[in-house]
Amino acid sequence: MEKSFLKRHLNIALFTGVVIAALGLYMLFQSESFVEVLVTILGISMVLSGIYAVFSMRSYAWGKKSKILYLLKSLGSILIGALAVILPFTVANISWNVLIYLLAAQLAISAVVSLFNAVILRKGEKSVSPIFAEALFSLVFAILLFAFPRQIGSMILKIIGFVIFASGLGIVVWSSWIKRISRQFKDSSAIESTAELIEEKDSNPRD
Repeated sequence: MEKSFLKRHLNIALFTGVVIAALGLYMLFQSESFVEVLVTILGISMVLSGIYAVFSMRSYAWGKKSKILYLLKSLGSILIGALAVILPFTVANISWNVLIYLLAAQLAISAVVSLFNAVILRKGEKSVSPIFAEALFSLVFAILLFAFPRQIGSMILKIIGFVIFASGLGIVVWSSWIKRISRQFKDSSAIESTAELIEEKDSNPRD
């Protein structure tokens, strides 16, 4: 019962891995721009990041100016992110390049403000690693968006496709390996059972 259960789930895992790998392979060779989806994802991320930043402000001992700067940066992220999500659905013939540059500008401003605040707060008791990480992420993404406004979508699509393909391939390899080990264990168990049966017959000869 347990062996058939394991075999069934390994077959399901193998099939799932093949499907995931095929999806990743399909995404790798897609030539269509992923920029529309990227703008939406970035917009949602900026809204969530801005909300989190506002609620996490109480964790640090801010100065008056740095607190105002960080609050404005967080509210700006919420506003720009919301525009990036809403405008494509409400405005016809929206310029994706304009939205990308708008997001990039906000990310660049966020990076500068976060870096400035992290330097000011580094002597406090609370670790400023999250603020440094936010600044680094925002700066890298801002540079990529400014440098490759249209190509960035396809680049990220291919990266995601590669990750999905590698994950699916990993599942296939893992399930195949487990099946092979299970088969070897089953064969060795059968051989041991046969050997034990022969030994029992030899130790109990007929009178």
